[in-house]
Amino acid sequence: MQPTLYQIVHCRHNRPRCLEEHLTLLAREYHALWGVRPTLLVEQFRGQLTQLLHRERYSSAVSSFVRIDLNREGNIAFTPLGSSLYDGYALRSIRPNACTLPYEIPFDRPYTSAAEAAYALAEECARSQGFEAAVRCDREGVCYAVGAAQLFAIGGGVLYTSLAPYSVEAKIITLAAERLRLRLDIHPLKREELQRYEELFTVDHRGITSLAHCDGHPFMALRTERLAEAMELSITAR
Repeated sequence: MQPTLYQIVHCRHNRPRCLEEHLTLLAREYHALWGVRPTLLVEQFRGQLTQLLHRERYSSAVSSFVRIDLNREGNIAFTPLGSSLYDGYALRSIRPNACTLPYEIPFDRPYTSAAEAAYALAEECARSQGFEAAVRCDREGVCYAVGAAQLFAIGGGVLYTSLAPYSVEAKIITLAAERLRLRLDIHPLKREELQRYEELFTVDHRGITSLAHCDGHPFMALRTERLAEAMELSITAR
């Protein structure tokens, strides 16, 4: 099976959101792995995605998602991933119980099909221990993500994360935090210190997933709801 790079695009009212940003990230990752820059035309992709959404007869009343895969030869594949329960970015009603799990991803690139295999194995390991999600951490105990979804924590008036926001949606979260006057602090989230934070969540194409517990420690979901609303406002205001 040939490895691919991928992005998942959030579509609202049958229109792809942040498409240029997703394609820029794809091109950057492609260049990092294979040393050349692919030609990814935004308007061409927009037209193809819009046609796909209409063919799938997705309702414009709620959001839907489409996956873009790019292989080494520059071939593109679009995969419809179904409709959302929500209209726009949202705070998801599902609040998983998670555990921290030390593991690495191939080439330290989060959006590859090879990394997806690592995410799937980590989730199976977590489920075998009675948890619903695996928070990836390194050997030093610094926590980064659940799958490809970047991990954030809230404590006081500060939004913490271990890495500079790398996904399209994580960058939108920084705009949402500004709206709520939450200061962003790029600071290692150590597994033994997670309990000191008030809220722990991830962000991806769906919006925000707030963790109910991690390693047995409970977390609230108060400001995450406001962050999800601010996330939606930040993107619609552009």
